[in-house]
Amino acid sequence: MSSAIRDLSGYHTIGVVSRQTGIHPETLRVWEKRYQLVVPTRTDTGRRVYSDEDLYRLSLVKQLVDQGYPPSGLASVPVEKLKERLAGKLLKTKGAALLDKAPVKVLFIGSVLQSVVDDHSTSADEFVLLGCHPSVSDYQNRDNSEKPDVLVLYHPTLHEDLLGSLKESLETSGAIGAVVVFNIASRTTVAYFEENGVLCLKFPASFSDIRRACASVADLPSFRVTGSAPAHERQFTDEQLAYLAVAKNNIACECLNHLAEIVTRISAFESYSAECSNRNPADVKTHRLLQKSSQTARAIMEDCLHYIIEAESIKLG
Repeated sequence: MSSAIRDLSGYHTIGVVSRQTGIHPETLRVWEKRYQLVVPTRTDTGRRVYSDEDLYRLSLVKQLVDQGYPPSGLASVPVEKLKERLAGKLLKTKGAALLDKAPVKVLFIGSVLQSVVDDHSTSADEFVLLGCHPSVSDYQNRDNSEKPDVLVLYHPTLHEDLLGSLKESLETSGAIGAVVVFNIASRTTVAYFEENGVLCLKFPASFSDIRRACASVADLPSFRVTGSAPAHERQFTDEQLAYLAVAKNNIACECLNHLAEIVTRISAFESYSAECSNRNPADVKTHRLLQKSSQTARAIMEDCLHYIIEAESIKLG
């Protein structure tokens, strides 16, 4: 195991890794122990922390496991090979049906992508390129009546607010899906886009990368804009929190118990806010704000609870 570190910049707690990858903390611990999928670093207090590389590797593993790969068979596979397997798997899914109804009409938006269009060598039997334009409206203003199947758009940075304008572009163009090529974005934002049916590629992206992405568009969830970030899933069950609220620990205080009670109360208020949102349409905006704020507060306190559990080597049944 890696030696203890003091500088935590570029490292993530198990709670953060769980939220960003969708892997439950207990599942992650089992994968580490049985398969050594990653080897987390320990702080000088013995706390588990994960590097950016660990986080990225785990996100790939989670996607492959969800598609049927056993975690035991991915332990020794390098990241580049994991990416290749994921790309190959996508092409074999129903997303490939988009190619079956070829030719697929692809419209590039953003002058930065012109070089990709110029360099392509794909057969016309698979794709019809409708060119590269500064905007969807520019394409339509040039008396182009042919509707694209897929939009490939360039954005230097990604943020959640872009989904609204992207939805407008899809509706205006008549396209059924979108691929976004970007320079800078957080993994959380990329995951949010893909959960909303938009594939994301890091710039520079080759034409073969874009081709695979276009073939996979139909395999993603239908495009939707919820107006908010994905909810933070609970990391502890009610039974676990009840146990921790009375559990004994080696710290000369009752912080563990108090934290468990706080998380329980926040979770209850979060549910109450959701119920109020459903029962009182006139106050829906207020209660949605309270619910979202409660989720954020709960996630923070759950991270604190995880810290004490790990520091005290407390086992949850």
